Amino acid sequence: MAAKRIVSDEEEEEEGLLNYPTSLQTRYVEKKNALRRKIKINKLVCAIFALILLFCISFNISFVLGWKFMTGVLMMTKDSSSGQTNDNWGGTVSGKERISQWIPGKIIPDNIKNNLKTLTSKPHISGKDENANVTDFLYNTYSQYQFDSVYTRSYRVLLSYVNHSNYNSLQLLDSTDSVLYTATSTIQETPVTDGENDTSVPPPFNAYSAPGEAKGPLVYVNYGRISDFQYLVYNLSLNLTGHVCIARYGQIFRGDKAHLAQRFGCSGLIIYSDPADYAPKDGPPVYPKGPSLPPGGAQRGTVMLTVGDPLTPSIPAIDGVYRRTYEDFVKAGDGPAIPVQPISYADAIHFMSQLDSIQSPDGWRGELDINYMIHQSDTNKNLTFLKVNNFFKIRTIQNVFAVVYGTMEPDRLVLLGNHYDASTFGAVDPNSATALILEVARVIDQLRSTGWRPGRTIVLCSWDSEEFGLIGSTEWVEVLFLYNYSYHSSFNCVC
Repeated sequence: MAAKRIVSDEEEEEEGLLNYPTSLQTRYVEKKNALRRKIKINKLVCAIFALILLFCISFNISFVLGWKFMTGVLMMTKDSSSGQTNDNWGGTVSGKERISQWIPGKIIPDNIKNNLKTLTSKPHISGKDENANVTDFLYNTYSQYQFDSVYTRSYRVLLSYVNHSNYNSLQLLDSTDSVLYTATSTIQETPVTDGENDTSVPPPFNAYSAPGEAKGPLVYVNYGRISDFQYLVYNLSLNLTGHVCIARYGQIFRGDKAHLAQRFGCSGLIIYSDPADYAPKDGPPVYPKGPSLPPGGAQRGTVMLTVGDPLTPSIPAIDGVYRRTYEDFVKAGDGPAIPVQPISYADAIHFMSQLDSIQSPDGWRGELDINYMIHQSDTNKNLTFLKVNNFFKIRTIQNVFAVVYGTMEPDRLVLLGNHYDASTFGAVDPNSATALILEVARVIDQLRSTGWRPGRTIVLCSWDSEEFGLIGSTEWVEVLFLYNYSYHSSFNCVC
């Protein structure tokens, strides 16, 4: 029997290599590729480790520098009595007295009172010459103080006005179209003081109401909320198509009342201020003896659902931009397609009292001396006739700015602002606040005389055309994209 030869692993490998001469080259390539992969992995691990190390070093450096900086700021403000502080954030005056303690003693109430008298000497609706006079007064006042910059920004926007040659009208007609009653508050609110009997006061109107006529039976829709209209249509099965609806102010924005009235088929909308909301029997006296709304008073205001210029949504109303048409504005649902008119509650009672069908729920009843019925009976053939002759005009509006640049973060702005245009005189809204901002400007001037500067830039902002729908401030924001700023709006400041 022949002996079996035992072959070692080395010999087997060598024998295989001899039998397959290409295997040596293949194995060499495979080992070389494996080595390359290992080198790449090692490089990747080293790179990641280097990035982590760099991040840790940067973080530690930043932490130390930030700690030293903050410690320095705290040390500057910690001992102001030593007189050795250099408060670059503007927290003290001459390194001694805190701003919050210094300013109140410098505010002079009589100055605010005099500012208010000047601002409210005439009605000044946006886009008119009287409001341009207020613009000049603000600019000239800011310019006499030590601001780094005082300037205006102008925009061309679509505004809505009453037609003084053809006033809006509201009448109650009988079945033969004979006039039973004509509202007087569509032409002039009843003056209660001598100073209010001014022919330059614009009559009550709702800006951006559609011009046109609405004639039909009257229906009471409470506050004109979606739930109110749903109650009438779904609970009472009323068809509101062609009706002129009357709603009381409150609960929701007046523009939403108009939008819902149109949506549910009404041909026009009348809005009045019910005494339950604006002159309650157990509340304060009516003006001029108190703050409550007198019977002849009516609330004005826009019914536009958007903010800013109606023709240039989301872009500034400056020269060269595309402007849509008024028809596009209405078609987009941004303004009503039906006429809308505010009236006094002295007028409203004459229209509400002739409603004689369907008792309203408890939550619908105000404080007029009527039964608060909802609808007209089938035998009641009276009609309500509303006619709105408002017109539209592109006018120039101007925002006014006064600036003090900051020392530490000049690109971060602290804005103190308020609008200055008014529906009439604007004694409370807005110019009680505008009068105060003018006094703040004077105090800033005194601060500047001490060498003071704020840490961040302060901008006093006087906005135009707010009453029409926040137009002035919206147009400014559409031009400038501001990040990380603080804004304080002084809307009504009763002094």
